Amino acid sequence: MKVINTTVIFSGIVTAIMLIPVIIFRDQIITLLFTEKYLASSIIILPLAIGQIAITLYQIYASALQGIHKAYIPSIIIGIACVINIV
Repeated sequence: MKVINTTVIFSGIVTAIMLIPVIIFRDQIITLLFTEKYLASSIIILPLAIGQIAITLYQIYASALQGIHKAYIPSIIIGIACVINIV
């Protein structure tokens, strides 16, 4: 369990560090990839970045649970998340 906790902490930190430039330069990224016409959509990058950190941590726990033959737990969590997204 200690290995999983260390992996979660390390992965969370690495993901957060990699997303910092995306959050800081979100306006420039949108302008570079699209045009200034779509600049208003850059506000959505922050919630997506937070979601990326959450999905990274979920993948680690899901893999660990599948490794101990409890694959139904991640399926239940994804099902609950789908219901929350729909509501």
